[in-house]
Amino acid sequence: FITRWEQCNDLSISISSNKSSVFCLDDGMGVEYSLPFAPNTSYEWQSIRLGTITSLRRTDSSITVNWTKTGTDTIRVRQTSINTGCYKDTTFIVTITPILTINLGEDLTTCLGDTVPIGKNASGGMAPYTYTWSPKAGIIGSDSTAQITVSPTSTTTYTVSITDKNGCRSEDALRVTVNPKPT
Repeated sequence: FITRWEQCNDLSISISSNKSSVFCLDDGMGVEYSLPFAPNTSYEWQSIRLGTITSLRRTDSSITVNWTKTGTDTIRVRQTSINTGCYKDTTFIVTITPILTINLGEDLTTCLGDTVPIGKNASGGMAPYTYTWSPKAGIIGSDSTAQITVSPTSTTTYTVSITDKNGCRSEDALRVTVNPKPT
């Protein structure tokens, strides 16, 4: 005699994905979620609040989701054995963070030999942030902070690349035009 629970042991209970469970909104298109396919099994994927299931059939062992809003959501699927009627439910929790952005503002003009502070704090994403400035020429002090001081010897475009705790990235650039000192 086999109990109803024992008949369910061949059903998978783990959802896998091509993304981690936390990611930025701008990286949330075409995210795949799946269970290993099992013959004579149906799959019922339930609606999600922060995105749209874009695969053709919710009865497949996998779905594709386009995430359209930030927050935390739960993907739920019920896997049912067609032979026994036995089922298992499982969930996968995802957190979609705001898009990471940086805006350095308008280009600047300075005189040769003067110092100019440039930089802004990142917004969105998830702190802490890592800042990397380039080129290194003309940077006074650290090149890994939100704001730097520069004294370029010629017109230079400085680029900052920012990465947040989840690996989301953003970038912006600012041109510092250098004029000769007035005489």
